[in-house]
Amino acid sequence: YLFYFVYDYDKKKLAQENLSNPNQLKNQLESDLLQNKSIHEYQFIIDKYIKGIISLNSDYEVGIYFIDSNQEEFHNHNNDFMLFKNKVSKKNEILSTALESNSRKIFKKNESDIDWNWLINKNEWTGAEIIISYPIIIKDKVVGCSLILSNHFKDISEHDLNYFDNLFDSYIHGIDFIEKFDELRYDQLYEKKLNELYQKYYNGISLDEIFDSIKGIVRLFFIYDRFTICLVNPKNNNVKIKFIDGFIDDFDKGFEFDHDSSIYGISIVKNQLVSSSQSDIQKKKNAGNQTKNFEIFLSSPLRSIGKAVGSITIERDDPIKLSKLEKEKLKRFAVVLSSIIKWRNDYLAIESVAMHDGLTGLLNHNAFLNRLEQEVDRSNRFQTNLGLIMLDLDKFKQINDTYGHLYGDYILEEVASIIKKN
Repeated sequence: YLFYFVYDYDKKKLAQENLSNPNQLKNQLESDLLQNKSIHEYQFIIDKYIKGIISLNSDYEVGIYFIDSNQEEFHNHNNDFMLFKNKVSKKNEILSTALESNSRKIFKKNESDIDWNWLINKNEWTGAEIIISYPIIIKDKVVGCSLILSNHFKDISEHDLNYFDNLFDSYIHGIDFIEKFDELRYDQLYEKKLNELYQKYYNGISLDEIFDSIKGIVRLFFIYDRFTICLVNPKNNNVKIKFIDGFIDDFDKGFEFDHDSSIYGISIVKNQLVSSSQSDIQKKKNAGNQTKNFEIFLSSPLRSIGKAVGSITIERDDPIKLSKLEKEKLKRFAVVLSSIIKWRNDYLAIESVAMHDGLTGLLNHNAFLNRLEQEVDRSNRFQTNLGLIMLDLDKFKQINDTYGHLYGDYILEEVASIIKKN
């Protein structure tokens, strides 16, 4: 059935477009199928991206448009927001301009009325509306764009734009991960388990919970006497063991050491896959601080933006040589775990920006109200007392008027520091 479909597609296209090169049509078909597959696989990332936007301001509207090359139009893949239309012509000026841009683009309603009504279901306009767009790029090809609509341009601060930039960069990183993941396909069960692991983290599981949940995966797919995952401690640049399974007589989870005192630092320093078959690595292994030296080991770096930030290492006494498949499996596992760690760091940074005031570092208004609601609920559930302290800075306006706003900012920072310390 699939063979008939491909043949029929080529025949019709050749007749309609007078193309003499069937390979061109085959590539187009593969591109369309890849795009449909990608949209489905990216949906959980899209959902997280939208949730991140709305967490900043619930009044924002989000549209996620992908190009349908067959019908010459854009399809909106976010049906939760009714303002953005589901189907829009490929000739729409806002969308086409967004696709031509390599980065963030801003459209203001008061500067141009062109195409707004063909894109958004809205009858009355104030002229203050604004759209922020980002192009979606997959394998160096622009396939769609993200649109964020605010009813007033004054609601969008530089803080918000930086937040959108970071969130979208993280979202694109998730797409890049799936593309790398697809390039390493060879085992359906292994693929399924790793994809489940990745989606678990996207659904809010903590990094420690991820490490706790991988034991079943590594035992199923790797042969080892010890399996170790280490991360670089940014405070002192030491390597710290975050997960260990198997032989633990010489050290355990939480143990720290410098890069040069153990084999676990080799792949980090070299930023590449290393194994016991390399003569220079053998010398390093024998000079390490382990009381137990295994005959065979394989170590792959964990990377963030190309930089090694940790390592995954297999060790065993079994003299069975390391296979090419085993090396590929470990490299693939490193891609998944690296992506999870990168997402975690991005998420924590984005969450911090979204929840805290940029000047004082205290919770912002929305985050404070959410926290207050949680504490009231906790007090009701456990039948405990709850206190709320409110304070005001007397004559603060006078400080601003007399010494200037920079000094006023300094006062706010100092007061916030006192509050946080107490």
